[in-house]
Amino acid sequence: MNGKRIGVRGQYPQGHKGLGVSKTATAKWPLATNRGFTYIAVMILVVVIGIALSMTGRYWSTVAQLEKEEELLFRGDQIRKGIEQYYKWTAQKHGGQGLYPESFEELLKSKFSMAPKRSLRNIYIDPMTGKADWVVFTDPASKRMMGVRSSSNDEPLKVSNFPFIYKDFEGKTKYSDWVFVYRAQPQVSGQLNQ
Repeated sequence: MNGKRIGVRGQYPQGHKGLGVSKTATAKWPLATNRGFTYIAVMILVVVIGIALSMTGRYWSTVAQLEKEEELLFRGDQIRKGIEQYYKWTAQKHGGQGLYPESFEELLKSKFSMAPKRSLRNIYIDPMTGKADWVVFTDPASKRMMGVRSSSNDEPLKVSNFPFIYKDFEGKTKYSDWVFVYRAQPQVSGQLNQ
């Protein structure tokens, strides 16, 4: 073999400037380091993506809750306006003495009219609960429906900047505190003396 030792671990042919490390060990060592670095980089990337997704989830959850609040304000206001319209319509029919409706169904079709008289287009679902489970407020004297509120006890995001008619909602801590009620103005009988 002419004094050359080839293929023995740690040995190189004469004249070769080796480092005394076998070719197989030199070939594996950088690859093993890259695998560890790649693993750590992937783990960091997974953590960053997880944080970004959780922030995005919180943002969309907040947006969805704000949309539900706006829908609650719209639907509650529609019910209140339906009660007001019904009251004023019955006041015309009954010589100035209006009546509150007995139920939601009466807002859909009045029993005082042969033709369908609608004060409300449909029975709205409470957007906070996903059901038509409104809590009904009744007039103490007639025991008829004068308003509604949500049955949800969740905390609202909106606590200010309500329309003037709902300024009482400011600072409320639960959706069930948002009461959509129509209170008829008392009728003044007779005329004032001058």
